[in-house]
Amino acid sequence: NFSPEQQESERRNNAASRQQQRANLTPQQQESERRNNTASRQQQRANFSPEQQESERRNITAYRQRQRANLTPEQRESERRNNTASRQQQRANLSPEQQASERRNDTIYRQQQRANLTPEQQENERRNNTASRQQQRA
Repeated sequence: NFSPEQQESERRNNAASRQQQRANLTPQQQESERRNNTASRQQQRANFSPEQQESERRNITAYRQRQRANLTPEQRESERRNNTASRQQQRANLSPEQQASERRNDTIYRQQQRANLTPEQQENERRNNTASRQQQRA
């Protein structure tokens, strides 16, 4: 019967305690811990309602954005490259139909992103895309 403030304090204390425990683990133990946590969360999510899954997805996105905000430009670029490589590996295992669907989704996502750009940003984007295509053709 904790108050919301007590619950939050308890949550923070537990998180701090787990971080201290993790600091004493070997890299192999840390990786095993990470995999176990991921599997555990995936099992929990499997029982979520669609609304809970969507809420969870938004929370994860917000968490990642907060984490990214603390990265240096070099770390951000490294993160971007890792994400790109990871997505390419995942796509390599998709069926042709899934790959086509993925391409369509990417196109829709980029169109939505572009719709939020200022005219100057749109022009900049257009020039970058043109330069990128010219480099690919070269």
